[in-house]
Amino acid sequence: MEREAPARILIVEDEPTLAHMYGRALGLSGLRVDQAADGMEGLKALLSVEYDLVVSDIRMPGMSGLDLLDKARRLRPDVPFVLMTAQLDVQLYGRAREMGVVRYLLKPVKLDQLTRAVENGLKVRAVLLRRQERKLRNAGADGHDR
Repeated sequence: MEREAPARILIVEDEPTLAHMYGRALGLSGLRVDQAADGMEGLKALLSVEYDLVVSDIRMPGMSGLDLLDKARRLRPDVPFVLMTAQLDVQLYGRAREMGVVRYLLKPVKLDQLTRAVENGLKVRAVLLRRQERKLRNAGADGHDR
C-alpha cells in the first residue's frame, strides 16, 4: 500500500519568530513546510514549487498577503489560502473572502487554531481536485463518444 506524501505548505510571514513557530507547529502535524519572508519571496516560491496550501500574513512590507493571493490566483487558482492579520479590517476581510480565502485569522493566532484552519483548507483543496479530475474524466468520455 502506497503512502501519501505529506501536504506541502508555504508560510509567508515577515516576522521570523512567528514564521518559525507556525512552521514548527505545522511540521509537527506531519506537514512539509517552507517559509518565505515576504510576498515577493512567497510568489517566487509558488512559481517553483507545487504547494497544497499557503498561510500568509496580510500586512507585510512590499507585496501584501492580499496582493500575493491575487497574483497566486492567476497562477494556481486551486491553492487555498489562509490569511492572518493583527488588525481586523472589515474591507480587507470582505476582499479576502471575495478572492476565495478559506480562512481569515486574527493574530495572535493560537497554534491549534492555525492547524485546524490548514486542515480545513486541505480538505477544500481535496474537494476541488476531485471535481477537476471528474470534469477531465467526463470531458474525455464525451470526446470518445463522438
